[in-house]
Amino acid sequence: MHSCVAHGRIQHTRLSPCAHQFAYNLSMLYLDLDEAPALFGLHPLWSWNRRNLACVLRKDHLRSEANDLAEAVRDCITDFDGTRPSGPISLLTQPRYFGYCINPISVYFVWSEDRSVLQWVVLEVHNTPWDEQHPYLLKMPLEHDWSKAANPVQLDFAKVLHVSPFMGMDMSYRLHLKQPPGETLQLTLENRRDDERVFAAHLNLKLTPVTRKSLTGLLLKTPFMTLKIAAGIYYQALRIKFKGVPYVPYPGRHTEKPSGVSQ
Repeated sequence: MHSCVAHGRIQHTRLSPCAHQFAYNLSMLYLDLDEAPALFGLHPLWSWNRRNLACVLRKDHLRSEANDLAEAVRDCITDFDGTRPSGPISLLTQPRYFGYCINPISVYFVWSEDRSVLQWVVLEVHNTPWDEQHPYLLKMPLEHDWSKAANPVQLDFAKVLHVSPFMGMDMSYRLHLKQPPGETLQLTLENRRDDERVFAAHLNLKLTPVTRKSLTGLLLKTPFMTLKIAAGIYYQALRIKFKGVPYVPYPGRHTEKPSGVSQ
């Protein structure tokens, strides 16, 4: 089994136009999409693509015509790059708890058929107040030496989706991925304006196998994780506003096609 429960910490750091920082503990799911339907059969209160006390629903991810989420990811890559990966796909995401879902970002890890090479990382970004989403497709450099801990993959790509009312569109993103997911997962996403780092979100997670016990643990320890995230978004936005950070109006409905980096 390759699916995991992820526990760890996320830290947000704003550097401009004023300093603002916060961090909190969180839990997520790291799911092999081939394993997911059977996996939730381990627990009566968890379901895949069916409402339950806790669940993951197909409709919450990659709005496309494909019924199967893994095929929707592959379709997205094919439309963007012209190639079609055939290996397993893992999804890092928040489940629905008590029917409520919020995922500022979900991450797909697209592997080679034998799972030895990480080929793509797909960032599915949601702008919570406006219910829009955009997939950023990032092709991993095959020549990268992952054995050197001080040498993470670093990829720059354009920002095309308005996410925060306190951050403009005149920016780009920079992804840092320390290593492919294993026992841990460390990922940093920066907002940059020219050569200046404006904002960074750093995610540091420990991955442990999914079991009936670990699924029960999520329900007992973090059943209000999605509500905590939603409350945190609006509370931190209020703090930023009081610090005098300028408001950026919503530019209108997002219509961009998938974007990213294909090497």
